Amino acid sequence: MASIEKLIKSFEALKVVQPSTGGEEPLHKKKKQCHLKRRRLHIVPTLQMLFALQAYGLTQIFLNFWAFLWKAFFCCDDEDSDVRMMADECLNRTIKTLLDSHLGRLQAELYKEIKKNGPGRSLRVALGKFGDLCHLIKTQKCRAYTVNLIPCFVRISQRSEEESVQEALTNTVVRAMPMLGQFTNDNDIKMLLRAFLPNLSCPSALVRRCAALSLVTVCQWSRRPNVFLLWLLNDLFSLVLPVQENHPAHTVVGVLVCFRHLIPHLGSKPTKEMPALKGAEKSGPTLEHFLKIYELLLYHVSSTDQTVVTAALEALNQLLT
Repeated sequence: MASIEKLIKSFEALKVVQPSTGGEEPLHKKKKQCHLKRRRLHIVPTLQMLFALQAYGLTQIFLNFWAFLWKAFFCCDDEDSDVRMMADECLNRTIKTLLDSHLGRLQAELYKEIKKNGPGRSLRVALGKFGDLCHLIKTQKCRAYTVNLIPCFVRISQRSEEESVQEALTNTVVRAMPMLGQFTNDNDIKMLLRAFLPNLSCPSALVRRCAALSLVTVCQWSRRPNVFLLWLLNDLFSLVLPVQENHPAHTVVGVLVCFRHLIPHLGSKPTKEMPALKGAEKSGPTLEHFLKIYELLLYHVSSTDQTVVTAALEALNQLLT
């Protein structure tokens, strides 16, 4: 009981040590911030240690405080880099401690943080940790996670101005789809594709690359990969054809980057780890589709924009390899 009380006091102290935004003198404000930093650096590892020790003999009281305590570890959004580093390290230790005994609860709490779609730093941490654990999701819970995660991914994909968030989202999609893809239906896949497609036109090169990889990964691990790869291919054509029209350079580059990721999977057969619906393997691109890709790439090789030329050459190399 004493441990529980100490945990609660530590968490309450952590909530109190938030820097105020009122008008203060610079020197006084700086001293106050240093004091708050020292307190946070002391409280966060204390929470982690007590949380881990109590976890070995969880009582019903402790279980009731789980969600309450978990929020303390998302000091990863703190303005101070030392506090963020300490919080991330403590979170890693806590996950390692509880991995064998409370895996399901860990996954559920990480999902809740993803669902909040909160500050970028905390969201990146939640996405990263969930990506590390998603391959351990129990089969009977995969469909439930699929149904609940897809709307979250769609909302997060709309934060295209935050490069690091999009990169974290893509890493999670790449890790989660091999496990959850077989539990999706056609509407789930279409929802994800429609969410990531607009990001191919983003001014940020990193966001475009992330969108391209996410699009191909979603199709690749769906239950009907060839069908959705072809669906994606036709959507890409619609973004840059006819070539006589002046399409934005960002869009053209995004499509070419997506071609580079897409080409190796066109016409491929599902693997044992990637089961497809009966008859789905019969659908796929024809020779006409490959010729259209080839002609489109040749056209953009002669572009005056060096970025477009580079993207076209990389995709062409992938096509001819």
